[in-house]
Amino acid sequence: MEQEKIGEGLVRIGAMTRAQAEDVLRRQRGGDDRLFGEIACELGFVDDEAIRSYLNIKIGCKYQGDCHFRNIKEMNASNHLLKERYCEQWPEKCAIYQQKVLGKPVTITLWPTGKLAV
Repeated sequence: MEQEKIGEGLVRIGAMTRAQAEDVLRRQRGGDDRLFGEIACELGFVDDEAIRSYLNIKIGCKYQGDCHFRNIKEMNASNHLLKERYCEQWPEKCAIYQQKVLGKPVTITLWPTGKLAV
């Protein structure tokens, strides 16, 4: 799977418009050798916080390899949304992550929201 480029990601999460991303790319093709985020910030399309937020989204959860929730084979749409929110965007807010950080055992019925699945 090809890695998402930062401009595509910022458009996907709504931090920039497609036209703004294309403006930055046009400048890079025209010889501006700065990073995409540097140009976008200078032009006022995004702020430094949006760039940092996006980069954290890409990192995802450090426990994803052994997380029972993240590794469900066939997810319904609701669980897929939870996976995107907690596993990729805000892992530190995930109840499973919080338990693992504390070194506490995690039951396979614990969901990222803190609720227990039945």
